[in-house]
Amino acid sequence: MRLSSSMLFKTIEINGQSLTEIISCLKAKQYSPLTNEGFSIDEVSDKTVYANYIYESPTLISTFDENILGYKKEKTVIKILISFSIDISHNVLTIFTSSQKSHRLITELGKVFNFKLSISDVKLSPKTLILKLKENNINFDFKSIKVDDFNFENKYIGSYLIKIFEQSSANELISRYSDKISFFTANIELHNEHYAIGFFNNGKIRIYNKLEDNYEFVEQLKNIIFKGD
Repeated sequence: MRLSSSMLFKTIEINGQSLTEIISCLKAKQYSPLTNEGFSIDEVSDKTVYANYIYESPTLISTFDENILGYKKEKTVIKILISFSIDISHNVLTIFTSSQKSHRLITELGKVFNFKLSISDVKLSPKTLILKLKENNINFDFKSIKVDDFNFENKYIGSYLIKIFEQSSANELISRYSDKISFFTANIELHNEHYAIGFFNNGKIRIYNKLEDNYEFVEQLKNIIFKGD
């Protein structure tokens, strides 16, 4: 599996299937060079399967042609790999890619489970996240907050990304504009490691650190957000 700086959390319900049944469904459409698409299982824990969806995509590349001493477009095919995990303990689908590619994965998951599943956005409320961080005794500092429909004394109205220099200011903004916050960034300490993380209210998360290809960080973050849900 390849971890990405962008992650998208979705809630997922797969008709009450066990992890073993979920894995069997993914293996039923296992990747094959003959079809040039399908799923591959990367790792399995007690409650989570980490996997990839692989497919081919036609594209155009520029190549230098010495006959015309210039560049020309050539058609080629590239392989796209979308890494994801399904966690049945929290009913969470984690997609490690951009939002655009996630639509392709969700469509293919629907097919492989005969559309007997439900996938929906995760709402990341700053108030809820603060409570969860405090419950887990995790140190954090807000760095910026984006407020939609921000109104300052009827002089400045619109969407604003506000840099935070004092945490008291962040608390005041969150208290006042909680329902209008679409994005916020925070420095978070997890097991003596510091991460700069951006949270979008649709469940998307952007990591501003360089991530190693391991699952520990993902599991820690997921347990914080979804513990008790």
